[in-house]
Amino acid sequence: MKTFVAAAITLMSLPAAAQTQYYDNIVLRQNGNIVYQNKATNIDSIAMENNKTQIALYDRDGGLLFSTSAADTRMDVEQGAPIADMLDLVFNEDGTATDISALGLPVTNNAGGVSTYYNPTFKRYVARFNNTWAGTTSTYFRINYGSNKSFIDLLKDGHTLEAVVMANYTPPIANGEAKFFSSHEAGGTGLMVCKTSGSRGNELTFLPNVSTTGKSSWKWATSGIVPQPKQYYHVVGVWDKDEKKAKIYVDGVLKNAVDAEGELVLPKANSQWFGVGCDAGPSAQLGWNGDVVLARVYDAALTEDEVSKLWEDVKRYEDNASTTLVDNVQYCDGLAVKPGCYYQIMGTGFKEGDQLRLQQKYNATNTFTLPCVLTPMGVAVQMPEGIATGSYRLTVVRGTDTQLLGLTSLVVMDKIPAGAQVIAHRGVWNNSDASQNSVASLNAALAMKVYGSETDVWSTTDGHLMINHDATINGINIENSTYDQVKDQKLKNGETISQLQDFLNILKTSTSPTKLVLEQKEHSSDARNEAVAQAIVAAVNAAGVQDKVEYISFSLAACKTFAKYAPGVRVAYLKGGMAPADLHKDGITGLDYHIAEFRAHPEWVKQAHDLGMSTNVWTVDAPKDMAYITNLGIQFVTTNKSAEATIIKAYYDEAAKSSK
Repeated sequence: MKTFVAAAITLMSLPAAAQTQYYDNIVLRQNGNIVYQNKATNIDSIAMENNKTQIALYDRDGGLLFSTSAADTRMDVEQGAPIADMLDLVFNEDGTATDISALGLPVTNNAGGVSTYYNPTFKRYVARFNNTWAGTTSTYFRINYGSNKSFIDLLKDGHTLEAVVMANYTPPIANGEAKFFSSHEAGGTGLMVCKTSGSRGNELTFLPNVSTTGKSSWKWATSGIVPQPKQYYHVVGVWDKDEKKAKIYVDGVLKNAVDAEGELVLPKANSQWFGVGCDAGPSAQLGWNGDVVLARVYDAALTEDEVSKLWEDVKRYEDNASTTLVDNVQYCDGLAVKPGCYYQIMGTGFKEGDQLRLQQKYNATNTFTLPCVLTPMGVAVQMPEGIATGSYRLTVVRGTDTQLLGLTSLVVMDKIPAGAQVIAHRGVWNNSDASQNSVASLNAALAMKVYGSETDVWSTTDGHLMINHDATINGINIENSTYDQVKDQKLKNGETISQLQDFLNILKTSTSPTKLVLEQKEHSSDARNEAVAQAIVAAVNAAGVQDKVEYISFSLAACKTFAKYAPGVRVAYLKGGMAPADLHKDGITGLDYHIAEFRAHPEWVKQAHDLGMSTNVWTVDAPKDMAYITNLGIQFVTTNKSAEATIIKAYYDEAAKSSK
């Protein structure tokens, strides 16, 4: 934290406790009364302004947090809330999550990612789960700890779980176990909404499995609170091994304490992971529908005073929340703009007469208040003269009411490039019942009319060309097996594995402009790669769909073979590490590289285009990365998020027209 403090302000640090670590709180007092306090980690700079008569505190987004007279003002650094030392999830813009605790556990999500959005109340990205309440889980985060002895030992010595959640359901609440942060399967610990049983209702509950015999024994610390839809709750579960109690706090208040003597019984070996948005198990189960703001694990049985400090941090955000004017707001970081073009924001609740305020980070004098034009997806504002590249705080203004939407970066360009054409990675599957590389995923891509639908091709030992990404399916190695050995294998959606011919037959009768982008998987030798490439070209030619396909591969030998036997059809190399000229001399007509290659060699984009070669990036799912590659002038993007990529393409195409 950068700190600039006048001599008139007293700064005092208090020592932290010996065992539990705590955040520092910045506390401002005037005449002995607290006028402002916040975590030091939330404050980027403290400055003296207006000829040193005013003290101002700014957040990490460059926004003003608080300003007051410097006269008779004392600033102290005091002990604040405990630090989550075992797990502390931060949700990211791109649908991923990161553990920022000292342990730094790896966090994975289900294929296709989780929906996240910037929440102006809590000033952070929040995860939104659309699972069936207490049922099928399609979106969740997974934090494995089964092989982490340190984490297990800390968990078994007593622990605290913390979450801030909001349920989303149409009353009445369904009677089932809906788990938003848990690790249960014949053991474990977690936070949830329980189902009715005996005296238990559909309550917010802390449920550790603690036993004196080693056998499963659930300790139901129920709260008596049925979560209401669209309302946030701060939920803390404490298992105090020494005190032999399991406790639940809701919004800082102790709601229940039950006996919990013994040792923590761990979940089964295949279920030793924490689920956020679901429960653990052999697979994700008992889904949560709603928001999760934060999820944390502490290596301590926190005291009532410590839990109260956690609640104070949450309540401070809620008390200072701006008026909710619009909802479901989405925008893309890093979009290209220029004076005259229209910048678009998606969301619901925008009204005629709304304005959008853009305030440049750390430069309040560079502020623009722009009239909003309503669009089917939200609003658009026309970029003014004087707009500069940089980070901007976005605020919607409606009369005297305002709502902070978040921070975004804008990239001013002399000419807005056309939007990158969208190639659906293994088809369109992550928002439907389709599986990757299935007939359903191909048909969904054709229906969406994206530029291309990418799919993966292997050859069996007897020359059958099979559609599958991995080298194996259900444990069977395709390249080393016969057609009879693989032909009946099932995909996750119940389809039987397809042959290339099945996809070509669909392509022959389709009127969609979507192309089939065939990735030949890298086989065991160059000779094998060349033979398979020739077989693929022969199948395409026999089907008469040469104008509806393109070829890609990590195998340079395969790419050279495609270029030789399929003249006039685009062929792109995937592995990277080769400049455009080196590929061009072998007849390869495109670069299809990971984004890191173009970050390291942005000059390759122009070099490729000068040679008449195409440029594509795989596999880009974060909107800000889509904006980055489009700004570079890259022509195609392969993505699992085809709908989002299509929206960004439409923005660039429209912005390019409106800025002329």
